[in-house]
Amino acid sequence: VLEYSQLSDQGADINREALDANELLMGAVDLFRERAEEKQVELITHVHTNLPARMEGDPGRLRQVLLNLTGNAVKFTAQGQILLRVDLDKSSAFRTCLRFSVDDSGIGIPLSRQAALFEPFTQVDESTTRKYGGTGLGLAISKQLAEMMGGSIGLLSTEGAGSTFWFTVRLEPGLAATTPEPQLPEILKDIRTLLVKQNMQTRALIARTLNDAGLDCLDFDNRGEALERIQNDPDVKLLMLEETPGTNWADLRDDLQKAGDQDRDLRWIVLSAEHQQNNTGSAPEGEPLFLGPPHSSARILAAVNEVLGGTDQPCQARDTQSKTWEGLESLSPEALEQRSKLRILLVEDNITNQVVARAMLKKLGYRADTANNGIEAVAAVRSIPYEIGRASCRERV
Repeated sequence: VLEYSQLSDQGADINREALDANELLMGAVDLFRERAEEKQVELITHVHTNLPARMEGDPGRLRQVLLNLTGNAVKFTAQGQILLRVDLDKSSAFRTCLRFSVDDSGIGIPLSRQAALFEPFTQVDESTTRKYGGTGLGLAISKQLAEMMGGSIGLLSTEGAGSTFWFTVRLEPGLAATTPEPQLPEILKDIRTLLVKQNMQTRALIARTLNDAGLDCLDFDNRGEALERIQNDPDVKLLMLEETPGTNWADLRDDLQKAGDQDRDLRWIVLSAEHQQNNTGSAPEGEPLFLGPPHSSARILAAVNEVLGGTDQPCQARDTQSKTWEGLESLSPEALEQRSKLRILLVEDNITNQVVARAMLKKLGYRADTANNGIEAVAAVRSIPYEIGRASCRERV
């Protein structure tokens, strides 16, 4: 309530610094991954390949809106998938407009209630509030922030069939290039690839990612059609397969062996619903590489690089978010205990940024106390001997 009132009365300072659209999406996925996996909801990201290499805006405010929309999608989606994507809305030499969207397969919203959702203290109905909770201010704050960043916000939804919430922002050309998407070496271009995945929307996005990267990708929604294509097409070198109760990579391999293709040099990537992945840096001989969620375009291309021999670097090294969190597994119990004892004070006036920062620190094995402003921070350090402090410097004490 305080934040909404402050934005309404005073507006917000919009910073200008280099930003990376892929990092923004991966940060949102990482924050909500555990909650989504508990509900067996797949989180997917897609960053369009035509985004400018240099962009500047306010990553903190962008993250705040994106986290609000993603959190709502996870809350209201009981099964299926949630897709986070960034597309180029329009661009010129002086300004870039990006369109962020969060698409879910959740409960949907009646048309009669959609127009009022961005008003303060508004939810779909009283039963929604009782079942899911919430203040009804998240979307109103998101609308304020999107408009302050020169954009707009809206939704497309069908009751019972899911929703797509989107927002646009205007960005300035940057001086520093953002992290580029992994590229496939020329030697891997035009390799025939088969993709087997049931969901039509996400299958199309992954196929587009592979084709844009230079592969020759054909996609199927069932293993029977894929098996027939493999048997009749000697040029197929890579099979990317979603593992489901009806589609198992080992069963498909056995079918190929029964058909007399046991000596064929076919490489496999299995898109697993579980957060697992070959930890050796490469798949064992004759075995697939298991790629756990999130199935982002960056991680998929890195996996292709790995299994086809385009690089000797493990695909998790191409995803700094996953690499950072997976590094905890190699820490000794003593090291983890030492981290947990470290006293950290986070000074941040934005509640969403507090949640994000504390979640990231927790995943790294740290615990942090929070202060909402400089006055609270001074009082805290007088009573507790903190070793590390992190402060947002937008306010004066």
